[in-house]
Amino acid sequence: KRSERWSDEEHQAFLQAMKEHGRDWKLIKRSLPTRSLTQVRTHAYWYLSKLER
Repeated sequence: KRSERWSDEEHQAFLQAMKEHGRDWKLIKRSLPTRSLTQVRTHAYWYLSKLER
């Protein structure tokens, strides 16, 4: 099953939460009630790997 694409609003909330909480996925997830912990973690790894390219 393909996951839903993250909206710009969700991604901005993710970035803000990451700025505040670092890599504490549980705290970041609180800012994203529509996403599961696994989705938050997967999105983070995708985002961070893109930054390293």
